[in-house]
Amino acid sequence: MMFIMPRRCCCISSTMTVDVDSQKGFAFSAIDGAIICQKKNHMQVSLHFRVSGRPAYLQVHEGTILPISRFHVDIVGLKTETGVGSSPPAAATGGSDIVQIEQSTADRTRAVFEGCPFELPPKASQLCVKVARLHFSETTANNVRRKGRPNPDQRYFWLRVTVSAIAQKEGATQKYPVLQQTSGRIIVRASNPAQFEGEGELHWVQGHGATDVVHRGQVGINTDAPTESLVWIIHGSVVTAYYYHLMP
Repeated sequence: MMFIMPRRCCCISSTMTVDVDSQKGFAFSAIDGAIICQKKNHMQVSLHFRVSGRPAYLQVHEGTILPISRFHVDIVGLKTETGVGSSPPAAATGGSDIVQIEQSTADRTRAVFEGCPFELPPKASQLCVKVARLHFSETTANNVRRKGRPNPDQRYFWLRVTVSAIAQKEGATQKYPVLQQTSGRIIVRASNPAQFEGEGELHWVQGHGATDVVHRGQVGINTDAPTESLVWIIHGSVVTAYYYHLMP
């Protein structure tokens, strides 16, 4: 699918790109290897558009050219019901694949987010569309820690942003997706995060193996003021880099 812009009775192709980012509501957790979101907190998503020529027509797959009336942003959550994957469902068909996104108003009431219409200014080459006060309608499953470590059966959500062109075809208004981006995996926690307090002070994370533990930074053993990446004060034997050292 591509955009077409009329100019002097000719059809000139137009390109549109978008960068999606968030300013509120998300924080990355190295311990979990995922983005963390509190269900009660607002999310804000911004879409930064770059356009070469203002698209006015849309050519659909069968070759039909339709006039564009406006554009529309849809934001949905995705999930998988079985298995713990690091990737979102290939295609969300609705039902159990979809997590509804809600938007709150100034009086704190919430309603299902139905999308955000927008128009491209006639001569602008850049545009920023901000969608604020968003919330996931539910939390991810299996958020509870196991022995202080991330749950091995932790489930995840993903946030998918779709930009569609709105056009009339055979007397009916239809959406035609033209751009789409999907986030990394997200853990959505309940409004009470007490069990996770203090995680910001932890620097040990799981490695590639099931029993691997990784730390980047200074480490002190029997000292609380390490001056090097690793200070060894150990009574016993240590094996490093294939050499065997006997400690006094």
